[in-house]
Amino acid sequence: MSNDEIKKELVSLIKTKTKIKVETNSTLKDLNIDSLDILGLIVEVENKFSINFTDDEIMGLKSVNDIINHIIKEKK
Repeated sequence: MSNDEIKKELVSLIKTKTKIKVETNSTLKDLNIDSLDILGLIVEVENKFSINFTDDEIMGLKSVNDIINHIIKEKK
């Protein structure tokens, strides 16, 4: 899966959950994603992309780009 495909898949997944326009530079706060929402999102991301996040990595996520970068790093 290319980096562009990863971005499109993640943005689509988040847009489905939030029902608002999602940009890769959107912060999770801008998208009204709270700590419970992020946990649900991460479970979906882990399943969809067959990767894992540590608790520390989850706590460090602030934007859509942060999630994309982690997926790309894990897929290498």
